[in-house]
Amino acid sequence: MLKTMDEKTFKKAHKPPACTRSPWEHLVTGQNKDNILRAIRQETIAIYGHSMDECPKRKVCFTKACIGRPLPWKSPTAKPYLDQLRKTHNITNDELFIENCGTCPIAAYCTSSCTQVNDYLQRDKTEEPEILYKDSLDNVVMDNKNEDALSNILGKGLIIPWDCLTPRREQVVKKYVYDQKDFLSVAKELGLYDQAKAKYEFYAALTKLGEYAVMRKWLKDNEPENWFIKTDNDSRNYGILHEIYNENKTFAETAKNFGISKQAVQQITAKAIKTNNITWTQFVRKEKNKVIYNVPEVLR
Repeated sequence: MLKTMDEKTFKKAHKPPACTRSPWEHLVTGQNKDNILRAIRQETIAIYGHSMDECPKRKVCFTKACIGRPLPWKSPTAKPYLDQLRKTHNITNDELFIENCGTCPIAAYCTSSCTQVNDYLQRDKTEEPEILYKDSLDNVVMDNKNEDALSNILGKGLIIPWDCLTPRREQVVKKYVYDQKDFLSVAKELGLYDQAKAKYEFYAALTKLGEYAVMRKWLKDNEPENWFIKTDNDSRNYGILHEIYNENKTFAETAKNFGISKQAVQQITAKAIKTNNITWTQFVRKEKNKVIYNVPEVLR
């Protein structure tokens, strides 16, 4: 059957690159491919302390024969794909062994070297990092590209209102955006239950940052002398919004300060937002105990 099998089809299924790439990658298909590969990487780092997207032995593999490529069997997400890989590849003691051309079933009619062999021959290749030379440490400054990226997500021209968040939520956002850590790492460092909790905290924080940034800008652009204040109630309503969005007061605290009910404060706030067509992005919401995310393309 192998003699009649299409060479391209065989190589796609049996000869994926395995030294500088993950040999299970070609088995992951569908729209969730990137998310699945990312989950495998995160689980592998959490369990083994390093990623296995590249073979951990490739820099010490000096012989003409493969010395065994470790696979992330302890990763729950990876295991079904590794079980599938076992059906087409030589896996011994849970390690993948790349076969050379001499033992390849299609060697007799192969017309070109496969990506697996090419990858094996260049297994020690490493992309050179970009090196920036500075005259001294005095002129090394942090750039603001991450800050700009976060501002663009919330809305251009908005000032990020960090003070409206709890310290933990602020750390979740900064670790994910500035330190570029995945949700699993963020969860472990901040003592959250799991990466799902870290993800929810992140998008809930973005939603609140967006709301307060938009409202603070609106309040600044519509200060009392420019606002639609015609009655004492208008003045009071502006003060209510100011306490909530500029002073971070809760509805209950604001209601007590103004001598009205909490429900009245909620209604006044909702009416002002609706009347003036004030909007912001809601990155996460709950519907019937189900969490629904609205993830911008820049964060995918």
